[in-house]
Amino acid sequence: MNFFKTNVGLLKKRGNIVFANTVNSLISPFTNIVFSFLLIRLAGIELWGSFVYYFLYATLASLILNWGNKDYLLREFSKSPASISLLWLQSFITRVILLVPMAVVLFMSLSGKEAAIIFVWSFLISLVSSFDPLITYYRKFRSSVFAEIVSSLVMFTFIYLFTGELNIRYLLLVYCSYYILKIFWLTFMFAGILSKPGIFHLSGLIRFSVLGSSSMFFLLGLTGMLGSRIDQYIVAYYLPKDALGSYQVLKNFLLYFQSVAVFMVFPFVKNIYRLNDESLNKLNKLMILSGIVIIIPAVILFWIILNYIYKLSFSVDVYLLSGLFILPSFFYLISVYRLFKYKKEKIVLFVNLICISVSLILSLILLPSFGITGCLIAGTVSGWITVLLYFIYDRFTNLKTIS
Repeated sequence: MNFFKTNVGLLKKRGNIVFANTVNSLISPFTNIVFSFLLIRLAGIELWGSFVYYFLYATLASLILNWGNKDYLLREFSKSPASISLLWLQSFITRVILLVPMAVVLFMSLSGKEAAIIFVWSFLISLVSSFDPLITYYRKFRSSVFAEIVSSLVMFTFIYLFTGELNIRYLLLVYCSYYILKIFWLTFMFAGILSKPGIFHLSGLIRFSVLGSSSMFFLLGLTGMLGSRIDQYIVAYYLPKDALGSYQVLKNFLLYFQSVAVFMVFPFVKNIYRLNDESLNKLNKLMILSGIVIIIPAVILFWIILNYIYKLSFSVDVYLLSGLFILPSFFYLISVYRLFKYKKEKIVLFVNLICISVSLILSLILLPSFGITGCLIAGTVSGWITVLLYFIYDRFTNLKTIS
């Protein structure tokens, strides 16, 4: 009886951790969804499109500033739990140096105003993201969710109260304030951990080897992000702001639904690394079946939200393509973790690069004739090519013999 109670208690504890982690992972994308809805209803799709233009470039810049920080530090924290403060500070201070080349590139490529906005915004995003490995390692998911809710509510309140003041400058100021509030809370939350006696007297906080050690995580994150968003950058460059705004709402929901596959698998990654290939194949089939089962309800929900809540009209073709865009992640996710298991991250990087190229070329070809539908076709084709490449690799390669 005691054994049964102990195991039930353990399962309940783990279930609470998984649930809290899932909520923490979903809350920030949900904030962006609410933000887009509020802005579109109060100020129109064009202002939202102008905001998205800056958002896309700031997100890309912040990803470079983060430089694989989360995955690298989580690995290092696990190896050296007594040195967490030092490891975090070394990573943070070393990555701050990246601000210099980032500023040079931005101010050489864009106007002074655009460069300044993207520079400040990307720096704030990277500051918030710097706390992600600490949140995950110490499982401070509830505190992180609280910070997100409070910061977003303050932001939404200022947008609603000053609807008449809504322009791109005011909007960017309010959005940056949202990040600043989160930074203050996260700094307070981890102040005790990051200010251990004598930590600031240690030498060698700048370690360029950190950038080299985390470079593979950075490249995987960068290519993964570009693979899923390269079409949005093309839309931002070629199409007007209202088209960009509509497409951003569409892609936000597509990526949101696509991430369901990740949330189904992520709590059990440790177990996946221990499974043999036969068990992994069975799990892969289960994931594929799950994707097929949920795809029709997902697209119907997708249509209801966009059509009746956002009041955005898309053709039937877009919704059919949406289902085909979401589904591939359920087909290849286990293959990715299988490659990670055998330390074949370079294969994942190679596949990402191929799919970025496919999406880029097809988007440029199809956009003039089909508009945003053409870009969605490009992203969908890229996703299914990803499935094909992993299938071929899994089918004809014995990873055990080459690991």
